[in-house]
Amino acid sequence: MDSKEAATSCLTRRCKEVDEGDCELFKKFARTVKVHWHGISNFCEMAIDNGIVKGINSKI
Repeated sequence: MDSKEAATSCLTRRCKEVDEGDCELFKKFARTVKVHWHGISNFCEMAIDNGIVKGINSKI
């Protein structure tokens, strides 16, 4: 995604489609996405993750 707005729009649309469907596995995944919504949308905006911190922690 190019922007936070595009990611939010896409996630909103996909979660709505899943909520209207009857597949429980997809519904469980959509609930997980909703729990982590803030982090997912922020990643799409900033495109940074915590890989560097994990790498440093593995050396300690």
